[in-house]
Amino acid sequence: MQIALVQHLKVRARAGVMWWHTPNGELRDKRAAAKLKAMGVLPGVADLIFVWRGPAAPHLLFLELKTERGSLSADQVAFGDAVQRIGAYYHVAWSLDDALSILKTFDLIR
Repeated sequence: MQIALVQHLKVRARAGVMWWHTPNGELRDKRAAAKLKAMGVLPGVADLIFVWRGPAAPHLLFLELKTERGSLSADQVAFGDAVQRIGAYYHVAWSLDDALSILKTFDLIR
């Protein structure tokens, strides 16, 4: 689902929207994992992060992608709660259509 969404974004993302994936979730050996943790990797970070200019300040959207059978981990719930407390947007998409709908709501794709 994430690769399909990224393909949409490469074609349809609105000008002025920055977005990226932070690769936290892949399996790594213990040494690499310890190094990344020491470098500041944050558990539960959303799959895609979007930044765009608003009327007064930049806006942030953290988009977590799950399949219909997926569920949020405790770290993902805590991350979502934390970013919402600081005024950022956090949404969970349960399908590609759901993700596209969320991005349309924020006018991030054409």
